[in-house]
Amino acid sequence: MTLKQKNFRNQKKSISYWKNAWNKATISYFFVSLVIYIALIFIVRYSKKSIDGQYVHSWQNSLTVSMIFAITINFIIVVYRKGMGKWIVNPIANLIRNRIIMRRAKDKFYSGMTIHQKDIIIAKERQEFERERLKAEKQRNYQSINNLSFLLLILYGLIILIILIPFLALRIVW
Repeated sequence: MTLKQKNFRNQKKSISYWKNAWNKATISYFFVSLVIYIALIFIVRYSKKSIDGQYVHSWQNSLTVSMIFAITINFIIVVYRKGMGKWIVNPIANLIRNRIIMRRAKDKFYSGMTIHQKDIIIAKERQEFERERLKAEKQRNYQSINNLSFLLLILYGLIILIILIPFLALRIVW
């Protein structure tokens, strides 16, 4: 493979990565998060006044609190999306699935049914539910998105915290 082919392949991958990163949900999450973090900066800044009327919290404090909050929330989302939280969510999801299957099966029960007939109906409902779930999962995998918007918000917070390091180290208040 020549260098030109490798560059073309890498360029194609980066374009598809960028394309898969943005849809209506991620764009709205990105901008709503920015608005919330900016609002949090002002809320922390103007949350408490001292006796003489001056605000207790400085801009550095409010920026630091807001950006640490942003980094933490988005880091948790990225970790969850990578699959680290499956052991927490899977048992709850299995309980919900079983409740849905039993509810659907109970709608088809009638009085005088044997346990064997009820088990057959439950098994059919379970198969139908799994078919629907696999179809939805296949569609979700086809339209997969990546973590770019969350990583950009983490990067945004890290850049602001890095910019604040000299101000915090030298105790410059503004």
